Amino acid sequence: MKNIIKNIFVVALGSLILFSCDKEPDLRKPETPIQCAAYVVASVNTSPYVDLNDPDAVVLEFTVNTMYEDPFQSIDLVVVYAGDYANQYIVEGGITSVPHDVTVTMADLVALIPDLNSSADVVAGDAFNFFANVTLTDGTVLPAYSDEGVVRYSASVINSLNIVFNSTFAINIPVPCAFDINNYIGTYDFHDVFYSSEDLASSVTITEDPDVENGIIVNGLWPLSCVAYPVKMRFDLTTLSIIIEEQIVTDAIWGAGYMMFPYMELPLNTCSNDLYLDVDFSFEYWGGPYDNPIYLVKN
Repeated sequence: MKNIIKNIFVVALGSLILFSCDKEPDLRKPETPIQCAAYVVASVNTSPYVDLNDPDAVVLEFTVNTMYEDPFQSIDLVVVYAGDYANQYIVEGGITSVPHDVTVTMADLVALIPDLNSSADVVAGDAFNFFANVTLTDGTVLPAYSDEGVVRYSASVINSLNIVFNSTFAINIPVPCAFDINNYIGTYDFHDVFYSSEDLASSVTITEDPDVENGIIVNGLWPLSCVAYPVKMRFDLTTLSIIIEEQIVTDAIWGAGYMMFPYMELPLNTCSNDLYLDVDFSFEYWGGPYDNPIYLVKN
């Protein structure tokens, strides 16, 4: 991949970056902590999505924590409904020690969000996004999102959370739409953070896998590789995830040997025909795994 070595080192260095009061943050963690980044972990008991057949059964269990043992005044667990970041509602505020566990039910969300008079007001295509806002010891507030929905965490922070903690700075609980595999069959534009725009002449074609229930075959995923093999995936409607089994996806890239995907479970948004694949891969000779966000936008 173009500039892949440089990008690998950039990600490795960038993974140390957190919120900072400095305009030009130091890549190293300072000896005197002046920052704090909070993240949210969903327990195994947490509903991965809102089932409209029984929305009142939704129970969400979270743990709020921070990346380092940096001092802070308090942390608020916040929820935004249906992408309305101008209205951020505090699920539990004034958290002063971490890790801290929080349990949220649909009844709690209905009582908290004015647009919901009952669980019947929750509709397909909406989502609940949970995240943590931090107040530092000097009173400085570090919001995870702006009122316009702009993420305040850098990509390197998010990437570090995913790799180091197997967690994320925010937990999105979607309200899925009805699933139809035909919505994902066709051609897609290929967008990869490791490629520049002129490298994206090849499009990706997705066909149905006749041998796997809710399976698809993705062709042309890496246009610059010597030989790109079809990548097999399947949709798991129980967990609303995209399952990718371990498989070789290219034969060789710049002498690095074959590229391989490990087993992965990626989130599925059934209300969009586009696919976001934050995949891991490794090379025969270079090792890995390396994180690689890929966007497939349907034509």
